[in-house]
Amino acid sequence: MKYKIQIHQPGAQSANDLTTVINLIPLNMVYNNLHSPLISCLMVTRGTPVFVRAAITSFLRQTYINKELIIVSDKNYDSIETLIQEYDSTSIKLVFNPEVKPLGDLRNIAMREAKGQIISQWDDDDEYHEDRLSIGVAALIQGDVAAVFLKRWLICWPENEHLVVSNERAWEGSMIAWKQSVPSYPPIARGEDTVVVDALCRREKFAIIDIPWLYCYYIHGNNSWDSEHMKNMMRERSLDIISMNADLNNVELNEYYTVEQGYADR
Repeated sequence: MKYKIQIHQPGAQSANDLTTVINLIPLNMVYNNLHSPLISCLMVTRGTPVFVRAAITSFLRQTYINKELIIVSDKNYDSIETLIQEYDSTSIKLVFNPEVKPLGDLRNIAMREAKGQIISQWDDDDEYHEDRLSIGVAALIQGDVAAVFLKRWLICWPENEHLVVSNERAWEGSMIAWKQSVPSYPPIARGEDTVVVDALCRREKFAIIDIPWLYCYYIHGNNSWDSEHMKNMMRERSLDIISMNADLNNVELNEYYTVEQGYADR
């Protein structure tokens, strides 16, 4: 399947306000090795073991080779460290911050610890296809842009048996960007990524790609936003319903991004 990169000039008002469209060449046809730019996946976590384990597994399954995972937490340090040791990977770094800080400050700590030229938001309670980084970095380089966002992503709410395709916008959590282009996060508990993305897109050229199955936003009851906000978000979307039996790495690339086994059992 051929993918398109929608390139937007600084100040574009929406994901549909595009200026240029180019074809995306898969990264493995260009380069993907230890000499490729290092990408730092930035993960802030409360330390819930099932989420931490799933996020690390998604990271290690990524087809992009030159990568690191920066985990920042203000609680459950020992249990996270023990879990990380199970993977025996030198590409994972744990940073403990004992002070209670808002999410924006914790994201800034992760940014400071990142060694990569490129950063990717890596929320621990979401699910990622194994090609998320490879496709995102390919779009970033080939589009010659400061950042790349998904135009749509999947939304999974197991409690209500919903697995849907979102509406169209630049989804903040899907950001893959050159680190030097990303401003500091404001010291707030939620909505911090929206402030950063808005500021970045006002001053930098950015790209949108429409490959929803690269990222699944997971609603579990303990998200930054409460359940009422989630209900409103679901009601406001133009949705395509997908099978609840989903594995993002076994995707039939048809019009509705039908997926196969496993995801609902997480």
